[in-house]
Amino acid sequence: MSARYAQIPLQRILRLKSGDFISADQIEPEGQYPVYGGNGLRGFTDRWNTEGPIVLVGRQGAHCGNVHIAPSRCWVSEHALRCFPDRVYSTVFIRYALETLELNRYSVSAAQPGLSTDNIKPLLIAFPHRENQKRIAAFLDEKTERIDALIQKKRALLDRLAEKRQAIITHAVTKGLNPAAPMKDSGIDWLGKIPAHWEVIALNKVTTKITNGYVGPTRDLFVDEGIRYIQSLHIKSNRIIFGDDFFVEEEWSHQHSKSILKTGDVLVVQTGDIGQVAYVPAEYEGCNCHALIICTPVRDELDGRFLAWLFNSDYGQEFLHLVKTGALHPHLNCGNVKFFSVMIPPPGEQRDIAGYLEDKREKIEMMTSKIRTSINKLVEYRSSLIAAAVIGELESSNGD
Repeated sequence: MSARYAQIPLQRILRLKSGDFISADQIEPEGQYPVYGGNGLRGFTDRWNTEGPIVLVGRQGAHCGNVHIAPSRCWVSEHALRCFPDRVYSTVFIRYALETLELNRYSVSAAQPGLSTDNIKPLLIAFPHRENQKRIAAFLDEKTERIDALIQKKRALLDRLAEKRQAIITHAVTKGLNPAAPMKDSGIDWLGKIPAHWEVIALNKVTTKITNGYVGPTRDLFVDEGIRYIQSLHIKSNRIIFGDDFFVEEEWSHQHSKSILKTGDVLVVQTGDIGQVAYVPAEYEGCNCHALIICTPVRDELDGRFLAWLFNSDYGQEFLHLVKTGALHPHLNCGNVKFFSVMIPPPGEQRDIAGYLEDKREKIEMMTSKIRTSINKLVEYRSSLIAAAVIGELESSNGD
């Protein structure tokens, strides 16, 4: 293990300067010079304002603090910082060194994240001899390329699992679990055939209620204890998932009784993340809710778990996105959702399908969790490897 390299304030090595304004209509999908903004490559233009190779740091945007290299002439927008050297250095090494600083931590605005150059100029950065910089950069290029390739493969596997999950849902709720079942035409062109013993009925014919949750202002609504309050942010992956709990007063909930939930209800996100749907289990009976469409199935005719899975299928998702209204603020209306054509297997078969899908979901989520854990470990290893290399802690990378 070798000694650490000396660390120098960033402002003694680099001059940080914002790029220049460029309007959206001047950026094209193809062109001569790449345009870099706060989150990386934005497109192309026919002008350039910066000679590469040069290290760029995102100054504004959701990913401010990200670091990348512009290899040649390019246009750098005002949302990115250009790192001009005051000393001779390896561009690739400086990129790695800046990554170790986790510059996004120095964002100064929550609404529109922005990097404060005054905050990052005093930060210490390793500065070994240029030959060691080049050696470290080559070492890290080789190692991170392997790690990044492995991460990419694992992320592709996550995508395939998500596609598989969706295919399993769609097949189960539209074709059933018995591959030998006789089929008939559904009467819906883009759905095709369904089991011959299933019915197709409009949702409002097999529900006792399709209504909105409370849609008024919520700023002064919440209290420390009371009736749990469910919002669209709690609806994920066909389930109600709480992070932070929200509560309303019991008296207020009674005054807004139409949005009190019962076991077996199905919730459809009305605005925002349209397409998210969840079944209400017994533990959430009596909760109130906000900006959600509440569907109460007719008991013994339509199982709420089956209906939730049907909404979450490709068929259900396509319907919800077709009937949403509003160009600027898309939303769903109860009046449109009530005409959703529901496939109705016999009650026992509905329960079997719902149970089958819950089992499949659990298995896929277990696999997904393991893959995500593996990705997180690789990302952590990548970061620690870079950090150790740029400050001189890895003999194999510094040539000592």
